[in-house]
Amino acid sequence: MSSDIANPRFPAGLRVLVVDDDLVSQKVARLMLEQLGLQVSVCSNGISATKLCASHDWDLVFMDYQMPEMNGIEATKSIRSNPEINQPTIIALTANARDEDSEACILAGMNDFLTKPLKRHDLINIITRLCSY
Repeated sequence: MSSDIANPRFPAGLRVLVVDDDLVSQKVARLMLEQLGLQVSVCSNGISATKLCASHDWDLVFMDYQMPEMNGIEATKSIRSNPEINQPTIIALTANARDEDSEACILAGMNDFLTKPLKRHDLINIITRLCSY
């Protein structure tokens, strides 16, 4: 992996799922990740995320913390408890930066978390750190 923050090199074919109920957040995350050369799909809630994780292999899932129907914590627990799912790296996306929120994410089985609004250098750093295989 290149340490060059301007032009990072990630593993070829890295598959990314963005789960967020906000359309603008979906578009921003998708654009930023695609500009990094990643294959990106999006869905709008935890129920869809659990179904997509059961039917497709994802390397990396960016999971919104607060969503209607099924929030990111519940979706992550569902994904982690399903032995049929090829377990992806899950990163929480949250507008809240409270310690109890980050702790809840980790306890649910998420690998890490990022705060919104997303920043390119934060995305690069977390992907580099967690997906260097």
